Order: sequence, then C-alpha cells, then structure tokens
Amino acid sequence: MFCCPFVTVHSFLRARIERHPNPTKALAGDCHMPAPTNDDSADLNLLFAFLALQMNFNDREELLQGMSIWVNHKSRSLGDILMEQGFLTKDRHEMLETLVEEHLRQHDNDPEKSLVAVHAATMSLAAVRDALGNVGDEDIEISIARLSPSPVEDAGQTWQLSSMTDKSIGSRFRVLRPHAKGGLGQVFVARDDELNREVALKEIQPQYADDQMSRSRFVLEAEITGGLEHPGIVPVYGMGAYPDGRPYYAMRFIRGDSLKDTIARFHKSSKNKKDPGSRSLEFRKLLRRFTDVCYAMEYAHSRHVLHRDIKPGNIMLGKYGETMVVDWGMAKVVNITEDDPTMNLDHLPITPTISKNIVATSMGSTVGTPPYMSPEQAAGRLDRLGPASDIYGLGATLFHLLTGRAPFRDKDVGSVLNRVMAGDFEPPRQVDASVPKPLEAICLKAMSLSSDQRYESASELAEDIEHWLADEPVTAYEEPFWQKTARWFRRHKAWAQAVAVSLVTISVVSTIAFMTVNRALQEEKKAKLAAAEAQLHEEQAKEEAQEQRDFAVDRLHDARNAVDKFVVGAAEALKYETLYQDVRHQILRMAVEEYAKLAEHRAEYPSLEIERGRALVQLGKAERMMGNTTEAMDVYHQAMQIFQIYDDHSDATLEIVRTYNQLGLAHTDKNQRDAAEQAYRDAIAFLQPIVEAHPDEFDFSDALGDVYHHLAVLQRDAGQTNEAKSSLQEAISQYDHLRKRSLGHHQYVVALAKSRLVLGRILLDLGHYEQALEEFDMAIRNGEAVIQKTMEVDPTTGSAEQIQRLVQTDMDNVDAREVVATASLERASALGMLGRYQEQLAAYEVAVRGYTVLSNILRHVQPYRENLSATLNNQGWAFYRQGLTQEAEFAFRQALISYEDLVNLYKLPRYFENKAVTIDGTAKVLSERGNHQDASLAHQTAAGIFGDLAEKFPDVPRYAERQAVALGNLAHVLHKMDRLDQALKQFQVVVESLDQLILDQPLRPDTRDAAAAIYKQYAELQLSRGDEAAAQEAFERAKSYWQDIANANQTAAAEHLNRLARFLANCSLESLRDIAAAGHWAREAHQMAPKNPSYCTTLGIIEYRSGNWGKAIEWLNQTIALRENEPQATELFFLSMALWQQALGPQEQAAQYFQQAGNWTDKNRPGNANLARIRTEAAQVRVEFNTTDSPEPAKSY
Repeated sequence: MFCCPFVTVHSFLRARIERHPNPTKALAGDCHMPAPTNDDSADLNLLFAFLALQMNFNDREELLQGMSIWVNHKSRSLGDILMEQGFLTKDRHEMLETLVEEHLRQHDNDPEKSLVAVHAATMSLAAVRDALGNVGDEDIEISIARLSPSPVEDAGQTWQLSSMTDKSIGSRFRVLRPHAKGGLGQVFVARDDELNREVALKEIQPQYADDQMSRSRFVLEAEITGGLEHPGIVPVYGMGAYPDGRPYYAMRFIRGDSLKDTIARFHKSSKNKKDPGSRSLEFRKLLRRFTDVCYAMEYAHSRHVLHRDIKPGNIMLGKYGETMVVDWGMAKVVNITEDDPTMNLDHLPITPTISKNIVATSMGSTVGTPPYMSPEQAAGRLDRLGPASDIYGLGATLFHLLTGRAPFRDKDVGSVLNRVMAGDFEPPRQVDASVPKPLEAICLKAMSLSSDQRYESASELAEDIEHWLADEPVTAYEEPFWQKTARWFRRHKAWAQAVAVSLVTISVVSTIAFMTVNRALQEEKKAKLAAAEAQLHEEQAKEEAQEQRDFAVDRLHDARNAVDKFVVGAAEALKYETLYQDVRHQILRMAVEEYAKLAEHRAEYPSLEIERGRALVQLGKAERMMGNTTEAMDVYHQAMQIFQIYDDHSDATLEIVRTYNQLGLAHTDKNQRDAAEQAYRDAIAFLQPIVEAHPDEFDFSDALGDVYHHLAVLQRDAGQTNEAKSSLQEAISQYDHLRKRSLGHHQYVVALAKSRLVLGRILLDLGHYEQALEEFDMAIRNGEAVIQKTMEVDPTTGSAEQIQRLVQTDMDNVDAREVVATASLERASALGMLGRYQEQLAAYEVAVRGYTVLSNILRHVQPYRENLSATLNNQGWAFYRQGLTQEAEFAFRQALISYEDLVNLYKLPRYFENKAVTIDGTAKVLSERGNHQDASLAHQTAAGIFGDLAEKFPDVPRYAERQAVALGNLAHVLHKMDRLDQALKQFQVVVESLDQLILDQPLRPDTRDAAAAIYKQYAELQLSRGDEAAAQEAFERAKSYWQDIANANQTAAAEHLNRLARFLANCSLESLRDIAAAGHWAREAHQMAPKNPSYCTTLGIIEYRSGNWGKAIEWLNQTIALRENEPQATELFFLSMALWQQALGPQEQAAQYFQQAGNWTDKNRPGNANLARIRTEAAQVRVEFNTTDSPEPAKSY
C-alpha cells in the first residue's frame, strides 16, 4: 500500500515550473512524441492531471490518489491509473490524451514548456476577469461572476506568491498556496499536519503588520470568529503568532461559491427563461440558504456579537449544502455586563481578550459596505448599532437575491450613503415585477428606515421566509381574505367545490326525505281506511306506499352520505391544517347538527330506524373527531339500542358490530384499554356465530376481520404481543377467505395487506425476524397486486384530473401504495436485524419512493410526509451502522429538512421529538468523522429540544430519557475534545438521571441499553483521567444493565445480546472481560440472525481473545463474505492480528488487512474512539511480530 503525499496538483506543478524557470531544452523529433525519460514522464503526467482538473473531469482528491499510486508505479501512465480506479471514463481518457498531444505540439513537444504555458494561462485568468469587468455590460458582469476563483482556480490569483508558501507554521500548519486577500488580512490554503486536512490560514497583511491597532483588530476578529460555534459560521481551528509577533489563525477551508456569485448565475439563467420549473426549485433553494444565514446571525446575536457587514459576498455556499457567514473583521461585541438579563449558560457573550476600547471605531465613521449597510451605520451613529442593523443587512441581501442587484447602485459613495439614510430605494417589485408580494413585504420590513420597525430578531425574519416557502401567510404581509380562500382552494379543490354544493343541498335532500316518509305514512293510512271499499285498491295503495317508503329510505341514505362525503370529508381534509382549525371545527359542528336532524325523526319501519341509527353513529364519529369522546360514546349507545331492537335484520347486525368497533376506538382515545377490549370481545362474541352460519356473506366476514385487527393493535400497544399475534392471525384468516371468495376484490386485498403488516411488526417485536420478513413480503405483494389492477397514475407527470380521479374513485390504489411503502420500511428494519444490509438499503429506497409518490398525490396529508421523514431518518441510521458516514449525513440532513417543514407547519410534539432525534443522529455522524465541534453543538441542540418536551410533558418519560442520552453523547464528544472536566460533570448528571429513569420504568429494555452504553463511555473517560477504580465501577454498571436485558427478557433483541458479548470480550479493563459469557451471548445472537455479519465479527473477536487464531480467522472471513467483500475496520483489524498471531511473524496479507482497516477508518470513522483503541492494539501486535515496523503514532480523538 502507499502513503498519500501531502501535496496538491497546483503545488506539485509550481514545483516543476520553479525547477526550470526558463525551459529551453528541445526534444528530438518534429511531430512525434519521444519516448519519455523518467523526468519527462512526471511532466507529462502532471500536464495530463492539470488538464483533467481544468476540464473538471477529476477533482483534486481523485488526482492526488492517482498520483500517489503513480509515485510507486512510474512505469504506468496516470491516465491508466485513473481509469482503473474508476475516476475517469474511457472516452474522457482518450479526449485528454488528444489534448495533451495537441498542447505538446503547440509547444515544441516539450512537456516543461507546456506546463509553463498552462500555468501562465491560469495566472492570467483574474486579469482577464478584471478587464472584462470594466466593459459595463450587465450581462457580461453576470457572466463574469462565473469566473470567480474556486478551489480549482486558486493558483491563478493575480498577486504574487507569498514568501510564506511551502513554509511550515509551528509544528502543525504548512502553507501550500495563496487563496484570497481582503482589507486587513490575506488567506492561504495550508495543510494541517495533525489532522491531515486542508485549512484556510489567515494572517495580517505585511503593510499592517507593525501597526498595533491593526494587530488588535485582527486578533479580535479571530477571537470572535473562534468563539462563535455554529454550523453557519466558519469554525476556527487554532490561533498563533510568528516569531516577529504577527498573528495568524487557521479556519475551515470552504470549497464553494459566494452567495453573490450564485445569485448572479441564478438571475442570468432566469433571463434566458429556459426552464421555469428548474428556476423555481433553484429560487427556493436560495431562500433556504438565506434562512440558514438568518439563523447563524440569530446565534451570533445571542452571543452579543454584531457582524456589521452582512452582504452576499460575505456568505459562502459549500458544495454539500453548507451555508456559512464569513469575514467577521468588522464584528463587534456589545452589552457585556455581569448583570445583563440576556446572559444565560447556553448563550454566554463572547469575551475577547482584546479590549473593545482598543479597537473602538470612532463615532461618526461608517462601518460596512455602503449598498448593504443600515441607515444608522451610514450616519455613523455607531452607538445605535444593534441586532437590527444586521437585520437590515439581511434585508438588503434578500433584496439582492430577489432582484439580482444591490438596493443602491450609485457609483458615488456619498450619494449611496445619503440614499441609505433616507431609505430612498426602489421596492423589489419595481425592479422585477415577478417578485412575490409577500417576499417584497418581508424585504421591506427588514429594511425599514427605523430600526424598531424591523424584525425583532433574525429568526423572525427566517420564519417569515419559511412560511412563504410552505405556502403559509407571513407576518409582514396582510393577505386579503380572497387570498386566504384561494390558498384553501388550491389545496383542496375537490373538497371545496363539493362542500359549496353539498351545504346547499343536504338540508333540501333530508327535508324531501322526511316529507316523503310522512306522505308514505298518510297514503298507507288512507289505504287502510279504504280497505272496506275495495281490496284491490288497498293492495295497490300498499304497493305505492312501500315504494314511497323505499324512496324515503334512499333519500335519507343520500342525505347521510352527502354529510359523510362532503362535510365530514372536508373536515378530514382540514385535519392537518393548523391555520384552518376554526374552519374545520365549524364544519364538524355543522355535520353534528345535520346528523342530529337526520336522527331525530323516529319511524315505525325498520329500514328507516336503522338509517336513523347510522346517522347517530356518524354523529358520534363527528363528535369524536372534535375531541368530544364522552358525547360520542353517548350517541353510540343510543345507536346500539336502535340496532339491537332490529337485530334480526341483516343491516342491523352489521351496524351492531361496527358500533362496537367505534366504542372500542372511543375507549382507546380515553386510555380505557379494558373497556375497549371488552367492546371488541362483545363484537366478536356477537358476530362469530353469524359468520360461521353465513360464510358467504362477505360483509359479516369483513366486519369480523376489522374487529380482530383493531383488537390486535390495542393488544400490541399494551405489550401483549402473543395475544396480538393470535388476533392478527384471525383477522388475516377472515380477509384471506374474502380475497379468495371475491376473486381478489381490492378492498379485501388491501385489508389483508394491512393486517399482515401489523403481524409483521408483532413478529419483529418478538425477535422472529425471518417470519416478520415473510409477512412484510406478503403485504407488499398484496399491495402491488392492487396497484397493478387499479388505475396507474404517475404523480410527477399525471394531470390534475387524473390524480383527482385517483383520489376520489380509487382510494384502494392510494391505500395499497401506503401499505407497500410502510411494509418496505418495516422490511428494512427486519433486514437490518438479519444483517442483510445491502437489501436493507434497497428496501429503504423503495419506501422513500413510495412515500414520495403518496406525498405528491395528496400533498397535504400529514402522515405521508411524516413517514417520508421517518424513512429518511432510518435510512441515515442504516448508513451509519455500516460505516457509510457521508451517506448517513446526507440522509439525516434530508430528514431534518423534512421534519423542519413539519414542525413549522404543525407544531406537534412528536415532530419536535423526531427532529431532535435526527439532529442527534447527525451529531453522531459528525463526531465519527472527526468534526467534534459541530457535533457538540448539534448534541446540545437536540438535548435542548428534548428538555423542552420533558418540561412540557412530564408524564412522558421517553423525552427525559432521550434528553439524557443526547447529553451523554455530548459528554462523549467533550471527552474526544480533551475537555475532560466538562465531560466528567456532564456524565455524572446523565448517569444519575438514567438510573432514576430505570427505577421509574424498569421494564423498558431500550432505557437500560442506552444507560449501559453511556456508562461504558463514562468508564472510558475515568480511565483517561487515571481513575481506574471509578472506571471499574462504571464498567460494572454497564455490564449489569446489559445483563438485565439478556436475563430478564426471553425475547431480547439480538442486537442487545451482541452488544453485551462485545463488551465482555473487548472491555478496556481486561480484568472485567469474561470470554465464556461473551461466547454464550454471541452464539444466542448469532442463532437469531445467522447471516448478520456483525454477529460473526463478535464471534471472531471472542475466538481471538481465546487464542483460537484459526477459528477467529474463519469467523472473520465469514464476515467479509457476508458483507460482499466490503469489510469494515473492526473485522479487518482483528483479522490482521489473528493472521500475525497464527504465523508468529510478518505476513503480507495481514499487513494489507491492517492498512485497509486504517484507510477505512480514516475515510469513514476517523473520530471513533473504539476503533482508535483497536487500531492501537493492532499496531502493537504488528510491531511485536514484525520488528522492521514501528507502531503507528497514536491519534487524538
């Protein structure tokens, strides 16, 4: 294996050029390339690399990896190596070879001359850009924005290479190349040799180096930037000074473009009008980036810091979704007093070592960039600057985003300042009439002349933007009533139109129905009185009366259906719309009144009375939808009395069972589980003999299946998994019977699929993973069968009429899609338990696609969006467990965006909870990748959300548990950051909280599992502090909690047993290792999921600890096979150790595994403490059996 040299393509190229500053050597031959010498080979391959970089065929990291391989295999060409590594296609390789040949031909076939020419061309790029900028054409200016320096172009800056280049700074940073220059400082790209990464290193410019005021300003900038720990603010990695006292600091090197350049490109493409759909998407992305900036500024303000120069050019957009506020050179710390009421532990003000008096700006002077500065800044009233001044800058930035230009464009600075102070600028819609009015209102409010008329905080500004993105009203713009109505109609066209018609017709239909009933009764009485006159006339009258009674029943049925479909349907559509709850309540109240009218007329005929009972049931449903459960139960009992009078009527029999079902649901709403179960049992006792007597009556079997399904859900929620399993099997039996007898009727197939889905969940709870997988697979097949037979509509391309038809006439299709998506999600969980990770990821993809389709069909049905968010979150955890941390972070961030939307729209506790869970997962990924600073901030954020929920809902212990776990994760990160005292205090609070939670709810295995993991981390901290006794006590507690799970629960999850086995085999205190017990629990886990590679790894570790090298190698090779030859670091480290131990000496295969494990760790989990310990152990074994090697240096995490 090779070691990657710490060199970039540009610095390598520069070194070649500087070695031959005046290349004059000519190669033999006129037209044909000579056979390259070793020196020429390097030049040719560098030329190839540079052209590949310029053509954007490869990025820097790919070329570095390829060149690193070439260094050790110089007989091969760089192009061939890049193709072998999958970094370059054959077509592009041939194209680059042709370019190299042509470039050489233009420069006398001299590779050195070609290199110099390429470098010179790049160096002139900035000069060309500056020259074109003077032409004065707006289109050219927008296009020039695309030529802004990027990480690829940074060797082409016009200013000369600093004497700093290629020098080391202290023992950590080594400057590679210049990057940019500002007013006071200049920035270099440097190599951080401690953490093997590129950083931006900023130093004070030479002309200001000896000015004490400039130095103080520079140090203040560094301290302020370093003190602001937020994902939206560039992190500082360290600060120092040169021997002559000049300060410097290192920060993250951001690869990307400024918001200014991105806006310019966006408006350039908008002018071309090529793709309106794409333009809308890009516009919304820009607005989301803008809200990221607002939240970053909100955080800075909470730390009493003003930026004072907010503008598009000071906002960087990373290529992976990062949005960062940069250049805090004009920042100021304000209001630092001990009795400041805004001070709290979470938001302590920045306290720089440089006195603010030393670097104070003179009153009357202006601070900032004129087109974006606030009126008080323009007036030089620095005593009036506050957060509102930055909010003005945000508003001016938003103006630029909306219109494509700055609010003020005068060339004379004095004129600009005067107009700023007067608030004299064109509103955005005068510049561009397409700007939405609400966004213009937001912009104008943020840019109000008076600071007290602006937004009170940057977060309020962000929230208004988010409301607009979600098609919700904004505070800055008072919508006319017609616009509110239009919004509702946009979301619910079908319902809105139907309600408008039905509200007019319902009362008419019901009135006609009862008039017809009365007329029928009168006609029958007349017929009886006339019986004496003529028997024939009597019979004719009776027939007419029966016809009229039937007509009356039909009209009453129509009236009830009208209320069901349109009034209650509209209320259901509004169920998830927080802004329309008053409207929904009024609609439901209308439904209650209509049902009451339908139910108040008694009749002598069974059909009419049964129909009245149905109206009462619907009245109960409406009351229940409004939260009036007690009133709902009262009317259910009234309906039951009617149905029981006519229980010999088939319609009444069905209604009795359905009413029992509704009573069960109502009791469940009130947490009356015993009463709910009794209602379901009564329904079963009543209906079972009827079903047995009438097996061909589909409605009876359907109703019985429904009852068993609801009973099973109730039992599962109560923890009665075996009873729930039996109930589900009964439901499945009824639905399967219906499916066969009805020849696959969609309604019964969907019901069957839903019951299989719940049964699969129950089997998953019981640890029967293979059986659960079978149920999920059958549910998917049932759902897909319905989808294939019903109308197919692609929601992304189908017309509005098609989609509306699908929703209105074929809800079985929608239900089937939901079953397939949900079963795929649950299937992924089962596959994960079985260790079938590739299949698990594929199942998550199916679920994501399914929920995306559902969200597109019914955009405002909340559960579909919720399930999509949950699926993305679960997908993130799946990637995380496989060590795919980049993919995990991406999935978590997608889930977080989705949960943010849900939280903003609905404010439900579970959405806040799930958002926090996702943030905590993101934090774990960041920490695993070595980004502990951002990880600690994310853990704090998650813990804060859980804490708020725990305070508001003290009766839900899960919130307190999750808060403790998040704080425990934070303590672990603090340990990695060597902040041992803080970590110790945090751990002590967390373990005390978890111990109490376990006492309060002793039956929850997940709480014990979380506590065990945190106690283990706590013990590792105590070891780091040298307190072995405290470490042993904490390890013992972790062990006891895991053993409690294993011993007390016969259906303990295999994952819990595997964790216990790993702990017993690998505990850092060797005295606590118990290899025999570890083997027992590992075999139990393996028996439950024999194809889970993690469990095979555990068995391999145990055999290694036992000295059984051969068996260890067998198990670890089995792991590699199960992972389809994509092993992770743990099995590779142990496999390398086992091979060394078995051979008792050097072995090439072992060394390769060791190197592969190290590379995997560095790429995927450089911040994982457990892997760091195993890596150290493996390095020591390597030295022991290979005396020519030296141990790897210990890494700090």
